[in-house]
Amino acid sequence: MEISAKTKILLTVIFLEIAAIGYFCFYPKSFKVKSNVKLFINPHKIVFYFNQPIIRSSFEENFQIEPAVEGSFDWSNRNRQVVFKPYYLTYGEEYIVSAKKIRGYLLTELEEKTVKFKIEPPSSLNLANLMAISPVKLPISEKNVFTKPDGETVVITPPRTKEVIVPVEASEEATIIDQPPVMQEVIVKEKYIDVDISDQIMTLYQDGEINSVYEVSTGRYSMPTPLGEFKIFSKEENHWSNTYKLYMPFSMQFLSGFYIHELPYWPSGYREGVDHLGTRVSHGCIRLGIGAAKEVYNFADIGTPVVIHQ
Repeated sequence: MEISAKTKILLTVIFLEIAAIGYFCFYPKSFKVKSNVKLFINPHKIVFYFNQPIIRSSFEENFQIEPAVEGSFDWSNRNRQVVFKPYYLTYGEEYIVSAKKIRGYLLTELEEKTVKFKIEPPSSLNLANLMAISPVKLPISEKNVFTKPDGETVVITPPRTKEVIVPVEASEEATIIDQPPVMQEVIVKEKYIDVDISDQIMTLYQDGEINSVYEVSTGRYSMPTPLGEFKIFSKEENHWSNTYKLYMPFSMQFLSGFYIHELPYWPSGYREGVDHLGTRVSHGCIRLGIGAAKEVYNFADIGTPVVIHQ
């Protein structure tokens, strides 16, 4: 017996109704996406905790902050936690953070989450404490092993060397032409700046010895700091970036568009966090901590070599 078209449509509707009733009545509530949002204003970051792994793309595409602010996402705990770190926030501005249509791997959807917050201007005491921060200078050991603020130890790049011809006296039986040149490797005595991308550290060398070592932040993987040997060709105590609309204290340009500078700050007064030092988060520049940048600025001259490697 052949089933008519109307019967097929009716059966399809009945099946969909049964499926919908089963989904809403019997689908375990424990499978529903739940989240908890926490704000950490110092340093500025917004943390989402979930009860199950989340599809990253669904979150990053649907996450919103108004007024719009650029930032980075840092996932952990097998996609059960995500931290949004804004690049800058304006003091006194009220922000609204919302996340909706976020899906987990079980294809369940998060109910819309909305959070409001405001960044209060720092007090004069906080500003005084900020200005009193000492440079992040790493201790030097006899074996050139350095300890970062987080306890990680790294081996510092040895000073550069070069081969030179050592003059020798010709014997009575031989002429100078017969004598092969004698090459010897010697330490370069010039003053220069060494940047190790892998370990995120900067070493200053002078007279063949280590002068100072600092933790830095170089370009992110998508906007890497260029490798090679360069020279400082301009210096500014407080450079204004038209591209990113921020100030870069104690700036030294070593390549067009690339600088060594202190942690930047925006006209609002917000400054890039010290916690970014030691990670690749810049747009290609080499960032130093407060105080450290001034020391490097005073150390370097126009023409000082900058060696960047990994």
